Amino acid sequence: MSSPVPPHNLDAERAVLGAILLEGRETVPRVIEVLKPSDFFTEAHRLTYQGMLALFDRGEPVDILTLTEELRQSAQLQLAGGPAALALLLEQGAIAVHLGSYIAIVRGRAALRELIQSCRQTLSQAYEDSGNPEQLVEGLLTQIIELNVGSGAGIVTPAQFAHELESMPIVELVRTGIPILDDNEAVVSGYVAVIAARPGLGKTALSVQVIRQVAIKSGLPTLMVSIEMSRRQIGVRLLNQLSGRSIAHIGSRRCEPRALNGALEQIKASGLYIQDERVASVSNVVAAIRRGVMQYGVKLVIVDHVHLLDGSGRERSRQEEIAAISRALRAVAKDLKLPIIALARLNGAIEARPDPRPRLSDLRDSGGLEQDAGSVAVIWNPARHDDDLPDPLEWMEPKLRPVRISLLKNRDGGLDEREYLFDGPKGTFVEQSDREPDGVELI
Repeated sequence: MSSPVPPHNLDAERAVLGAILLEGRETVPRVIEVLKPSDFFTEAHRLTYQGMLALFDRGEPVDILTLTEELRQSAQLQLAGGPAALALLLEQGAIAVHLGSYIAIVRGRAALRELIQSCRQTLSQAYEDSGNPEQLVEGLLTQIIELNVGSGAGIVTPAQFAHELESMPIVELVRTGIPILDDNEAVVSGYVAVIAARPGLGKTALSVQVIRQVAIKSGLPTLMVSIEMSRRQIGVRLLNQLSGRSIAHIGSRRCEPRALNGALEQIKASGLYIQDERVASVSNVVAAIRRGVMQYGVKLVIVDHVHLLDGSGRERSRQEEIAAISRALRAVAKDLKLPIIALARLNGAIEARPDPRPRLSDLRDSGGLEQDAGSVAVIWNPARHDDDLPDPLEWMEPKLRPVRISLLKNRDGGLDEREYLFDGPKGTFVEQSDREPDGVELI
């Protein structure tokens, strides 16, 4: 059985080429903004278009006479169909007013052929059992997303630019429910927002609080990529925040199921998606993010956490590996135009210094992360040192513990530092007011 003929439209191709011959070199810029020679299906049309581009690049007229001579000099006239084929292009050429439509048809058919080729390559690699399956999926998704099926990346006029600025938000801010982040516009589409802390200071608790605000209350599709915790552990913390029941009671099933019904209904109706399997490598994380956007329209991604991820294996040091991970997250955030909140660890140097105030350089093995991030917020406690780190369970005792959140970097806003109270039983951070709440025990 013969293979199906790839998508193409020869009439549209002839209309585009004929329009160039009819209108002259003034038409060429409109075409080359969108079409490349390989977008034409037949070799004759590809050679004809290449001849036109050669004339245009040299500043010569582009008409039937100059094109015929150009193709004759390069010994390609007969391969392009000869003088008769060029004369036929003149007869079928589109008028300028319809040229854009024919260009779009040609580019659309070319994009379909590129999609078919990408799928065939992936199938071939899959049959050969070559490469990591997750990497094959990521590669295919990347090629699909990068397919240019539109009108090309031409020069934007002042009027077009002003219209774009008028019709869309200049800054697409995601409201996290964390005042220091929201007031300073620290979580913005297209950037990575890093939230860092030493172990046990509540990175994951803060991310679950963001999930409660964004995915549960606002219903915004949110993807939690968890390397550190299973989805069951995340669920226990989320139920803790939504129901007010303690983590110990929920985790040990000592809580009456009906006491959780309201929280479970909120989760069921939410925009929360979780990926907690096979996400140890950054390529798997990127693939999960792309799938989340394509399948579920994800608008916010949380990665917990960066320092548990592996790179490609080609890096020579952990610093290079973290830098490669950081670049990959930044690239996918920019490409998909969504914010990524990346949780990270601070290194131990902060515990040894007389002044425990964190610095950007305290991001563990993470010079690249510091550079690539759009914003960096750190959770810290001036009173904590390595010798008196509490047990993680002690951190959840029924007391409000004072911590600080410092915004050390913010590409699109100001820097800030605020005092918060970590409510252990509820697993939440509350911004501290000027006066202590009545009946609250501070330690």
